[in-house]
Amino acid sequence: MNQLGAKYRKLGIPVSSVLSIEYYFVYQHTDQAMDTPVEVNRDLTSSLYFTDQQELEESLQGLRNRTVTPPPAGTNTVLFTHQGKFDSDTGPASPRWELTGQAGLQCASCTGC
Repeated sequence: MNQLGAKYRKLGIPVSSVLSIEYYFVYQHTDQAMDTPVEVNRDLTSSLYFTDQQELEESLQGLRNRTVTPPPAGTNTVLFTHQGKFDSDTGPASPRWELTGQAGLQCASCTGC
């Protein structure tokens, strides 16, 4: 995780907010890696840990809202979550995203669409 934070700093990627799942281990590593205060958010927690279907649906909608809402101009929002959370929402064929040399994310399976 520290390497990830170092990569953001090296590339000069501005981060306005960082969100993490609610599990302390992930939060702790996220907090150590990033220079921005970390907000814990249940919407990022794996779908397997929801027993109430309504709460899960609200959580998935919250994640959808976060992924389509742009951060403040010139900044980025970093989400530390489970890939399974995206699979629950979009299916296992959803694209995988990776950090690129530019300020932002790029689909790892992108063919230039």
